[in-house]
Amino acid sequence: RVADASQPAEPLRASDAAEFPAGWTVDGQLLFSDNGDRLSLWNATDGTVTTLSEGEGNAVNPELSPDGRWMAYSGWAGDRFQIFVRPFPGPGPRTQVSIQGGYSPKWSEDGREISYVSYNDAENPDSYMMRVDIQTGAELEIGQPEQGFGWRYGMSRPVSRFDRAPDGRYLIGIHEQ
Repeated sequence: RVADASQPAEPLRASDAAEFPAGWTVDGQLLFSDNGDRLSLWNATDGTVTTLSEGEGNAVNPELSPDGRWMAYSGWAGDRFQIFVRPFPGPGPRTQVSIQGGYSPKWSEDGREISYVSYNDAENPDSYMMRVDIQTGAELEIGQPEQGFGWRYGMSRPVSRFDRAPDGRYLIGIHEQ
């Protein structure tokens, strides 16, 4: 729907599966989405849909780098979700960023850091905000993940329970029981 509601809402595209929109490219022409299994890219100009994570298993939470050249996302690997980065729009391999699992990657405003939530499960219910330095020159260079503050993070779909402000601070949604 247009922002001033002067026209009726109309669907962008139809899908036989639940699709969770994740964000637009900087030019507003391509929409990222995930359906809990794969990442897709919808072209607003011609309506074509491209699958970005074919054959990788579950892939969710895509996040485009500020320069539009890299995509971070959560992907299933072994027995848990991990954080990966791949060239956008491709081609190129995915590179693992997290070591002990992770959800919901967020790029820093300058594109030199990714924050994410550490993996948790029934045995380890506490999560930590993690950060890792990223160099995105001709080659992708990934630093060592560093642990930040902790809190109880429950998986939340389709939206993340945190976001990162331009100054590096975090906004976190906490569910108290």
